[in-house]
Amino acid sequence: MTMAIKNVSKESWTLLRSEAIKHGTTTGKMLEIMVEEHVRKEERKGNWDVILSRKVPILTKEEANRARKRAEGMRRNFRLRI
Repeated sequence: MTMAIKNVSKESWTLLRSEAIKHGTTTGKMLEIMVEEHVRKEERKGNWDVILSRKVPILTKEEANRARKRAEGMRRNFRLRI
């Protein structure tokens, strides 16, 4: 299918075309790859936003205390600073 992309600067088009040639593919395929990569990157970023902005803690206080005590015990066993 033939499509037209409007309002793309000559520099951007030239850069896209040269990247496609460098990777041995067509300009259309290179654009598809770039869009897919961008979408995957945004999805990963969204996951971290959800994790970091949680209102509800991931661990209960009891679980967090157990994890902290276990980490301290491991540090003592390997003679690391606590």
